[in-house]
Amino acid sequence: MKDDNNENHRGNKRPFPRNKELTKQRFLYAVGHILRTEGFTGLGVNNIERHAMQAKRNIYDHFGTPERLIEEYIFGNDYWISHLEEMKKITEDNQNGSLKDIVTALIENQFAFFSRSKEMQEIILWEISQKNDLVSSLARTRELEASTLLEETDGHFENSGVNFRAVSSILISAIYYLVLHAKSADSTFCGVDIRSQKGMNEILATIKQMLGWAFEAAEKKIGE
Repeated sequence: MKDDNNENHRGNKRPFPRNKELTKQRFLYAVGHILRTEGFTGLGVNNIERHAMQAKRNIYDHFGTPERLIEEYIFGNDYWISHLEEMKKITEDNQNGSLKDIVTALIENQFAFFSRSKEMQEIILWEISQKNDLVSSLARTRELEASTLLEETDGHFENSGVNFRAVSSILISAIYYLVLHAKSADSTFCGVDIRSQKGMNEILATIKQMLGWAFEAAEKKIGE
């Protein structure tokens, strides 16, 4: 007996079965493409359907809701969330190395990543310009995941007089603002142009210098 499910109207076998994973990837790619080209305001379900070239009912079949689709894309591309396991491995593999060097590398890499990721620039812009459950959930998840990394520094700075979590918050938020400012205003900031490699290098060198000051101040205080 012929299997009608594997034949088309001409009686020829279909060359490929339906691929659930491929369909999911089409939707995820569509979300990224929209973020890059239209911004977060373009993330309507009909627009996602059009770019994915898939029926929007498949969004509900594969992700449950359009919000869960967007959430899955973001969680797979956010620097702190998607790189968490890699970061944990870095800290574990360098237990005998310099904590300062590890933390410096993480923040420098975050600056480089955010500078080139138009998608994540749009996500952060979305977070600070609109309040909704999706972006609030993302911010809480990022905060929770990042806190596990900051626990690595808590012991080092204990009783040092240096609040390293505050130092980190200032540096990371400054990175977000500098990149978003350069993108929207197309201008320098305090005379530094991060649109150029020279400007990028100046900021990277200063991040390293500021983190160095924090570690040195803590070590000096503890050594007294």
